Amino acid sequence: MTNRHRPRAARGSPPLDALAPVTARLAAYGTEFGETTGGRTAWLITGELPARHVRDVELCLPGLTRGEGVWWSRPSGDRPLRAER
Repeated sequence: MTNRHRPRAARGSPPLDALAPVTARLAAYGTEFGETTGGRTAWLITGELPARHVRDVELCLPGLTRGEGVWWSRPSGDRPLRAER
């Protein structure tokens, strides 16, 4: 079993070109995406991320969003451990 966290990453002001790098990094860490919402001035990403990667994502977010990203997460339960690719 692996612990999971339910992250939310938000970006509150332009440029929106940080969305692709943030979602790519989350995907690389095994995020199961929920909903991504937003428009021209802000966006919000939700999903579930293995707890062992939470700190790594927290540390890389400022560089990906030029210091303007907001991150929060909470435990969301356990899931069977999947083999790493």
